[in-house]
Amino acid sequence: MVTIDEQIRIRSLELGLDEALVRDVIRCEGTMYPTTPNRNIDKLGQVWSRDWGPLQINDFYHEATMRKQGRDIHNNMDSLNYGLEMMQKEGMRPWKASKHCWDKPSKGG
Repeated sequence: MVTIDEQIRIRSLELGLDEALVRDVIRCEGTMYPTTPNRNIDKLGQVWSRDWGPLQINDFYHEATMRKQGRDIHNNMDSLNYGLEMMQKEGMRPWKASKHCWDKPSKGG
């Protein structure tokens, strides 16, 4: 069975992505422990969406598309692969909120 770490390496190479940048985004998104989703809360304190997996894929915007592709947003490998493909197509725009963190050289990988 391929681990998340191995999948990052394999898919980054396959998709022509900068693996170090992918890992920096994952580190900055704080999801090396991807079983706990990030909750997005509105001004009234209500949860309106959650971000899942290593690349923090937002369920409000992406869950339906992933389901149509036969993927489960709650599955870390599905979420990772969807995010990597999104990164290949859209660049870094979907992760612009954490750019202040990942747009720097990583310290020690």
